[in-house]
Amino acid sequence: MEKIIAHDQPLNIAESNNAKFGVIIENLEKDASPPSWFDLPNKNVDRIYYKNDFIDHTFS
Repeated sequence: MEKIIAHDQPLNIAESNNAKFGVIIENLEKDASPPSWFDLPNKNVDRIYYKNDFIDHTFS
């Protein structure tokens, strides 16, 4: 996991007690075409690692 995080910098962290965490969950629930392997985070998830403007980083 550390290698993945190091490679994908800059990553942000949303803790479960943070408003951003809820916003990320809501956006994931609204996604019309999630991959078949994807499971929504549940109550056992403490943090979500995410990248702002992921598409811009991926296709730039």
